[in-house]
Amino acid sequence: MIIDKKYSLKPFGSGTSCIDCINGECIRDISMEECKKICEDSEWCGCGIHVDFKNKSIPSYCLPFNTIEYKSNPIATSLISTEKNGTYLSRENGVDITFFREEEQFPSIDETYNQLKSNLIFNYDVINFHTSDGKKLQSFLPSTFYFLSTEISDFYMVIKGIQLSEGDITRIHDQEVVYFFYKETTLVLTYDFNNNKFIWENYTNIKTNHSNMFHLTTDNDEEFLDYISVETALHIYMFYNNKKYYLYVTNNNTLDLSTIKPKKSIYITNKVKAIDIQSIPNEKLLENRVDYMNKNMKVYLDTYFPDKTDFHDSLSFQSFGIFHKIILFLIFCLILVFILKS
Repeated sequence: MIIDKKYSLKPFGSGTSCIDCINGECIRDISMEECKKICEDSEWCGCGIHVDFKNKSIPSYCLPFNTIEYKSNPIATSLISTEKNGTYLSRENGVDITFFREEEQFPSIDETYNQLKSNLIFNYDVINFHTSDGKKLQSFLPSTFYFLSTEISDFYMVIKGIQLSEGDITRIHDQEVVYFFYKETTLVLTYDFNNNKFIWENYTNIKTNHSNMFHLTTDNDEEFLDYISVETALHIYMFYNNKKYYLYVTNNNTLDLSTIKPKKSIYITNKVKAIDIQSIPNEKLLENRVDYMNKNMKVYLDTYFPDKTDFHDSLSFQSFGIFHKIILFLIFCLILVFILKS
């Protein structure tokens, strides 16, 4: 495993908490080497974090993560710096964080950012659907899709992840929940189950007879959307009334839904880039991303862990106020009297 002391995943955050470890809990008071070996010996662990509080009386934390569920995540786009990151979890504050990972499962920084520059699918990308005809991909224009009920849609869509308020450009990963928006509008690809047809409709999650939330999954369980460089063979589906409906292409080149898994795959491709990142050095991409993640971690820690004091120090007698000291003194006297009487 590769050991990194300059960068790490943010510890004790979403997806990196004790509950996300291989046994559902952190391991306390062991060395970094012991922690790494626990991960290496587990078939479920591809990376982990060791946190050592050098100047405080807090036992070390070992977090060997269960990475089965998120093994396609691009780790290099989710790193924090382990020093001068603007939080109390930083080396200059006596907190030593070591990040270790399996490189085959989580590629290096350069490899990740080189992939990011390739023709992959990202949040807020313009995409189009294709189908396969032998070895050739065919674009199609669903003739039943109408924009503003008057003109046929050119099917120019923007894919957005489930967190619509965040403009963060992240990879669309396997099992992602997405929406398909029409151009720069609030119109979202929606299926009307009352009339059994697709429509472009303003985004809403109120109508019970309409559905606009799609799920993506690859054909090959060994492939992930993160790491496919050109075209991605997919099944796209949605849930409605506890049933799973697959998106498929009819013989008339229109889209429809079926409860039966289609034999033909659908492809989504991205031929338009909102930002030309080809010319940006990987070092600059990493610097910008780490800065973003540092700020993100600071907000997270300030919100959920506002008390930055050492737990043991906070319970020291010197830290108590005069009222608490009097109460403790009275309790001590009562115990002493009880002992003498007995």
